Amino acid sequence: FNIRKLYSSLRSIRRVRSGIKNYRWHLREMQNRLWLRNNLAREIPKGPYLLFYLSHLPEATTFTQAPRWAYPEAIVEQLAINAPTNLRIVVKEHPNTYGRRGRSFFKPLLDLPNVVVCDPRVDNFALVSNSAAIITVTGTVGLEGIVLGKRVGVLGRPYYAIYKGISELNF
Repeated sequence: FNIRKLYSSLRSIRRVRSGIKNYRWHLREMQNRLWLRNNLAREIPKGPYLLFYLSHLPEATTFTQAPRWAYPEAIVEQLAINAPTNLRIVVKEHPNTYGRRGRSFFKPLLDLPNVVVCDPRVDNFALVSNSAAIITVTGTVGLEGIVLGKRVGVLGRPYYAIYKGISELNF
């Protein structure tokens, strides 16, 4: 909670009414954040792993460039099933979506034996640098992976799919 933002919101009666009207949404987000704080990993996993970043949904690029891949939980499940046995799947929540998806979204993913879900505050550069490969739908993490010399698999057709080092995946 940002005090300045809260104060500026309280100065507008329309915003106060809107906030009161949406109290259930705010309460659910607070509950989700508490659950996430206790259940998401805060450190970079050891050993080889595939990295998958969750998108901020709804996101226009996902729905226009890759409508088939709009369900990230299904992608993670398929990665967990089809990945080589020596690789773990590391999933990182998008910072702008933190708190919107809660236990009902993440619990099935955490129940998969080879899936680790990281907190959004985990260092991006270290995660990408230590990964064996990166899987992305349309996110710019794929471009970051190319720059760092990582193997990158894309689902859909992001603007950087023309570069060497990109493999278009279809599973």
